[in-house]
Amino acid sequence: MKKIVFWTLLVITFAIRSGYTQSAFVQMPDSSLVISLTKTFGFGPQGNMSHTIGSAAMQTAEEKRLHPVLANIPKLDSVKSFFYVYNWPQFYYQNYKSGALSKKSFLELYKTHQLELNDTISLSTDAINTFISVITAQDSAGKEVFMVDANHNGDLSDDVIRPLPADNYMSNIQELTSRISIAAFFDHQVKEESVLVVIMKPGGHTEGQSLLTFSFPEFRYSRFSYGGKKYLLCTDVIGLPGKPMFLLPDLPSFSAAPREARIDPNQFLTLGDDHFMYLRAEGNGSRLILQKSKLNHTDLAKAEPSAQAGHPAPEIKGTNLEDGKAISLSALKGKYVFIDFWSTTCGPCIADFPALVKLYSSYDKKKIEFVGMADERDKGKVKELLDSYQIKWPTLISNTETTFFKGYNVSSYPTSFLIAPDGKIVKLDLRSKELKNVLDELLK
Repeated sequence: MKKIVFWTLLVITFAIRSGYTQSAFVQMPDSSLVISLTKTFGFGPQGNMSHTIGSAAMQTAEEKRLHPVLANIPKLDSVKSFFYVYNWPQFYYQNYKSGALSKKSFLELYKTHQLELNDTISLSTDAINTFISVITAQDSAGKEVFMVDANHNGDLSDDVIRPLPADNYMSNIQELTSRISIAAFFDHQVKEESVLVVIMKPGGHTEGQSLLTFSFPEFRYSRFSYGGKKYLLCTDVIGLPGKPMFLLPDLPSFSAAPREARIDPNQFLTLGDDHFMYLRAEGNGSRLILQKSKLNHTDLAKAEPSAQAGHPAPEIKGTNLEDGKAISLSALKGKYVFIDFWSTTCGPCIADFPALVKLYSSYDKKKIEFVGMADERDKGKVKELLDSYQIKWPTLISNTETTFFKGYNVSSYPTSFLIAPDGKIVKLDLRSKELKNVLDELLK
């Protein structure tokens, strides 16, 4: 997953400043807030976040069973099918309810993707639209093309063939968009919505791989005042799982929002002098629910571990792959700790290893430790990579029963956390260059 900011942040400011009005929120009897958001064109505070997926042929047999077979595919060469799921909780739940997923598989998938079983009470028991169906192919002239099932009817006879651009193709973003239908279940009913998607062939070292990137040039926002202060709250229409939001001062901005402004469900935020927990998003982010906390700011930061800046980091514990010994984050208190979540299928993660190895060897281990949290897709691959890059810091395999890291809400790779000696998170999503700058200042 990559970020392209460029002109997109200008779109944010222009789109918002040129015509939006202050939004109202509803304060419930229990002091929780219900905030409604408005959709506008442009990329949100993360810039252009593109999501890369592999073709259906790369999926497991069980995964393939969960997707429909598209009807009336035109006679084209080298046809490949892709399914981009934008609502994983509903997707898994409805396939379990229909019998396509066993209870065991359903529970394992919810656990692997850190989804909450309690949230199923707000999902539809009937099947609804949860994914985007696309095919790529070559036309009679040998040019790459694609089709998207825009109305989600499983039939391509009413859809159009379009050229498949590469992600280095420069154009007016509006020329590249396709309009599609998505759905959400809230207020006890299914609500359809029309959204824009940009579908491209990824660049870089991807020759021979069946991959597509999806990005969504729309976001939702709300402007409101609380406790005498003005705020701007944004979410992507379709983005990372869990629907993170960004809370910013309501001021003109021409740069990407800092990662520390991102708030995931079950994390905390401050409005005026009051403190809230972000409970959930409803309707693909069209409505956000915040629950007021009774704790003051000092007590909140002390009492509630949360994977966000200023809070105690949630516990991590498991077995170090290198020596087989138990390791925990709490045992490392008293020194800085860099937690690096990576995957064996994440090219940018692996590309950063040489620089991280160089950094690790340059600092006093009494002052800082690195801990790798590896998502292993092929058995033995983590150990192979550790040996190949001569990585000496402790590494845990994250997707095993013996590794505990609840509360980190990792939805993309690489993701990282820098934790201070007192156990509180100070920085998020640093890569080697930024990490060096921060550590040189902290450890001088």
